[in-house]
Amino acid sequence: MIAALLVLVATAAPPPAGGCAVVEISAEGRGAHGATLVPHSAAHRLIRALDRLPAWARTSEPPRRQRIVALTAAGAVNVIAPRATALVEVSLDGDGSDAEAVLRELRAALGPDVEATLAARPCGAAGNAADGAGADPR
Repeated sequence: MIAALLVLVATAAPPPAGGCAVVEISAEGRGAHGATLVPHSAAHRLIRALDRLPAWARTSEPPRRQRIVALTAAGAVNVIAPRATALVEVSLDGDGSDAEAVLRELRAALGPDVEATLAARPCGAAGNAADGAGADPR
């Protein structure tokens, strides 16, 4: 018998030069029981918008770093949530004073199916798996 062990280790990425902003991206849709067909659910809308993030980050001037640090939707497997939300850390220039301009660019890139706002949460706050919180120290 062959046994294998897979260990996933989250590593903390260094903060971007100039800092970053946390953007909350959310989508609304019809909530329903999980057995109901809802092709344009909040989660589907959010996923389609988040799929546009890498292209936006690459083509932005200057290119931006972005990382999705949290996703929330339904709290149970048999529920289609009426709202889905992602928190995304986005790099900023210099002193970070360009946050509103970056937010406008991001909104245009994500499309009309989602809302994007600056979150009142600092980048790299404790508790993110992406920041290494709770990571295996090996």
